[in-house]
Amino acid sequence: MKAVEAVSKRVKEIMEKTGATVKEVSKKAGLAETTVYKVLKATNKTIRITTVWRLCKGLEVGFLEFLTSPYFEESL
Repeated sequence: MKAVEAVSKRVKEIMEKTGATVKEVSKKAGLAETTVYKVLKATNKTIRITTVWRLCKGLEVGFLEFLTSPYFEESL
């Protein structure tokens, strides 16, 4: 699994668990809704670490907590 796909799956997982919407996450993260949608669809080939950092802020989870997932072990 590619890192972009791992980020996408992890964001979806947290959003489903917390009931967060794209609009809420994007607002809290300071990202455009289109950016969050692109992450969810894993349409880009790469993702910036700053985007992941901001997503964590929008999801209200710590960066290390976000990365603590089997999805990222598979992407190495």
